Amino acid sequence: MISLQNQRQLCLNKSMYFRKLLFLTVFLSVANSYAQDTVVVNRQQIAEQTSPIVALRDEFYSSPALRVFYRTYNFSTLAAQYTNESKDVYLQQIGAGSKGGGAYSESFNKNITGITLWGKAYYNNEKVKSVNFNESADYDMIFPYVMADTVGGDLNSENYFFGGGISKMLGKFRYGVQGSFKGLQSFRNRDPRPKNISTTIDFSLSIAKEFNAKQAFSVDLLLQKYNQNNALDFVNELGFPLVYHDAGLGVYNELLAGTKTQAYYKGKKLGTRLSFAPIDLKGFSATLEFNNLNVSKVLSSVSDNVSTLTDNYLNLNLAYFGELGSQRYIFKLKSYFNDRKGTEATFANLGGPSLQKIVDGQRYNRSAMGLLLDAAYGKALTKLSWFLGITGNYAVQRESYDLPDRFMDVDLAKFGVYATVNKTLGKTQCL
Repeated sequence: MISLQNQRQLCLNKSMYFRKLLFLTVFLSVANSYAQDTVVVNRQQIAEQTSPIVALRDEFYSSPALRVFYRTYNFSTLAAQYTNESKDVYLQQIGAGSKGGGAYSESFNKNITGITLWGKAYYNNEKVKSVNFNESADYDMIFPYVMADTVGGDLNSENYFFGGGISKMLGKFRYGVQGSFKGLQSFRNRDPRPKNISTTIDFSLSIAKEFNAKQAFSVDLLLQKYNQNNALDFVNELGFPLVYHDAGLGVYNELLAGTKTQAYYKGKKLGTRLSFAPIDLKGFSATLEFNNLNVSKVLSSVSDNVSTLTDNYLNLNLAYFGELGSQRYIFKLKSYFNDRKGTEATFANLGGPSLQKIVDGQRYNRSAMGLLLDAAYGKALTKLSWFLGITGNYAVQRESYDLPDRFMDVDLAKFGVYATVNKTLGKTQCL
């Protein structure tokens, strides 16, 4: 979600962190055994998988109907990862970094005239460091309506994902279907003890039309279903801190604070995406996407929704990429606008077993817009590939709450450069 990216961007611009990354990738589809102790590899296939330019380009082929043009070569990838990250400046509800590892697998099998199939799966097990003022999962999805306390601490997190899709040409149109499932569990083995389980199901339908054997245009329908069971427990017999339900910018409802430690979130997202991309991976590309998200929050001891958020997100991506001999290049520009509004219920305690809702009112507002720039250039040579890139971001955010009135305005500008070098090691024969 862009909302989480904005929150991270606002905090990471001054952060310094230490990261250890161990990454092992095995290309199952690009290598064949030869004479038992030698591997014959298509160098171009490996270069495509490891190129930062390809990583920037992939977003323009996320439509299921355009997925057949996603890469030049078929591939299967198996990877293992370990990360240890610490931040000096961070958003406390997200944490000061993480430590852990996981496994990742992806495959892609294209057939221009037949059926194209793809799939991806991963599992991560990590410890998120110093999470405070948030005992819920998926902060980017449900903020500001999280369950919170003033103690917090490190949080154990496990998440897994699997998804895939299929695309086929029928008549003059190419059709695609894609689906995925993501599950997350987060918990802590000391007070306060959250036990959060969330599921996210995504589904998309797409239709594309090719023009002049060079360009393709697609229209997508995007659907998402979200659920979270958020529970908080204490075992210390001497007492526990105040548990409150955040409403944004430090505001909370005093009637809901105290012992209400069981919350349920239900969300639905509906969106559409228009994509225009070159079939041969060379030329101009554009995507325009709009999503509408609605998430409601219910407490176990309250009969009605305590809050509901509505999030509208619009983004436009433009890019030009290609190659000339061994040279590779891309120029990418992304703009976005995000508007999130929160509606809260006002309750009365009439002495019964449950609070009674009196009225609903919109109180929380957040708007954000930004511009992101990425550009990269490099050469894919016989024995060595190198790339240089620049990245920049400018964002404006305004957040406000009504009754009590408060607001926060933030402007952010970031700029960075990076370099990547790839070289094949070991006893290898390359085609």
